[in-house]
Amino acid sequence: MELDNTLLERYSRQILVDDIGYDGQVRLLNHRVTIQGPPQWMHLAGRYLQAAGVGVSYHSGEPSADRIRIHLETGEMDDFYIPLDVSGDSAQIVTTMGLALSQLLLMLVHKEVRR
Repeated sequence: MELDNTLLERYSRQILVDDIGYDGQVRLLNHRVTIQGPPQWMHLAGRYLQAAGVGVSYHSGEPSADRIRIHLETGEMDDFYIPLDVSGDSAQIVTTMGLALSQLLLMLVHKEVRR
């Protein structure tokens, strides 16, 4: 996949990051995940991943109140879980999610998509 000028401009900051680069951004654009969890946190995680270029869909089944489940649609890795301390304040939850999602993005960057 070649990135056109629009995509290059949109993801230019990520492409400049050594751990991502051009090839890593292309990999992110080729990944799709399904997210399940409490709606407000599930959709926040989805926006974060979409902003990085990952395709996102939401599973509206019975959500767990204390974690977010992210499933790589190609089945190439185990589901990724983000624990939520729902008794804590929302700022702490956002911080925990941001760190976990950054880790997930780096895992996806270094994983080839099999079709």
